[in-house]
Amino acid sequence: DKRSELIGKLSSLSNVVAITGDIHASYAGTPWVNDDPTKKIVELVGASISSATFKSLLTSQVAADPVLSAIPGAAALALAIDGLFKAAGVNPHLGFADSTKNGFVVVDVSAKEIVADYYRIKEEEVAKDHSGDKQADLDALFEIATFKTVAGANELYMKQADDSFKKWNPTTGMYE
Repeated sequence: DKRSELIGKLSSLSNVVAITGDIHASYAGTPWVNDDPTKKIVELVGASISSATFKSLLTSQVAADPVLSAIPGAAALALAIDGLFKAAGVNPHLGFADSTKNGFVVVDVSAKEIVADYYRIKEEEVAKDHSGDKQADLDALFEIATFKTVAGANELYMKQADDSFKKWNPTTGMYE
């Protein structure tokens, strides 16, 4: 398919990182050529800042569609979208999925590495007036997930609670 062909061409180049967005969710992973996980790139996907999240759009679509809303379990599936994306074997290249929060990504690029900080905020907080909030209160509204990739490699690493970085292992579905 075309996706696999494009990733194959990109993976033959060094230091390719796709930084994307506009799908109303935060994702990070290492998409690869169909049936060849050695031909891969790193992909960082940023969420929407203020528009509806992917989960909200999906649940609204199910509720508004007379056919979808009549299907038993359709609403529950929409609510569980991240769990479905991350279920064992479904998207092994996907190292991170958050379809429930708004936010933005700050990317720091150097000759040695790319580090991306995902700032994520609950959707219901976006429309609230926080203009009088103290900085510490504003900071507390955000969850931060940090990812990196190093020059010359096509691996995804996630920052852990102890400030170390662990590499995404698509075989185990864990950072190790």
